[in-house]
Amino acid sequence: MKFNTIILCFIVWAIAGLLSIPVAFVRHMQEKREHDQKAIYLRQFLLLAEKGKTSGGIVKELYYFFINDRYMRKLMLKAMKLPDVKALDYIYSKMGCEPMKILHGFLIKREGQNRKKPLPEIPSDIIHYFNDLIEQWEDEYLELQRHRRNKKVKTTCEVLIFMALNYYLYTWLKTEISLWIFAIVNTIGVIIFILPANKKTHSISGGIHGLYQLVSGMGLIINIFTVVAGWLGQVA
Repeated sequence: MKFNTIILCFIVWAIAGLLSIPVAFVRHMQEKREHDQKAIYLRQFLLLAEKGKTSGGIVKELYYFFINDRYMRKLMLKAMKLPDVKALDYIYSKMGCEPMKILHGFLIKREGQNRKKPLPEIPSDIIHYFNDLIEQWEDEYLELQRHRRNKKVKTTCEVLIFMALNYYLYTWLKTEISLWIFAIVNTIGVIIFILPANKKTHSISGGIHGLYQLVSGMGLIINIFTVVAGWLGQVA
């Protein structure tokens, strides 16, 4: 019966893990697409602003620029129906990032100080500053992706090691408590593996990982204590 329970656990964990892989891939591609949209928007926005375009004119130009991108086209169309400042605020609310906030704020302040239409071209040193800001933002995104991959590999190795260790201890001890430890610890480990790595789930994932380390550590201590107690009983 216990052997059947272990087989069932492995089957459930394997199915859950395999199903999570395509889901994680789709989420990754969606996040990458959103990042690429922001990067293209920022570059094009800066290019138009450099030529002296007003925020209203920029939004209109961006609508035609993104005409083949359904999401961005609809976003720009809604923004075009709003006053200039509110249009930029609306775009930021839907796809905001730190360079966008700074770039929008700069243009809004510039338009408030200069009522001429079109505005004078932006000096080259300011354009260089914004280009560096965008490049830094893109570098930080790539670094974040590397960090997530490394963390995923580390967590997966940790889960597999504890899974093998708990299975070995169960086959050695063959006690009810070692079976429960095997099932509970590894189930939490599989949940950690399935959870997506993003800002929304960061705190949840961190909390579950902390719980996993606590439970796996306690389980290991209990199993070792059981082994030592059995050994001392034989010696006595």
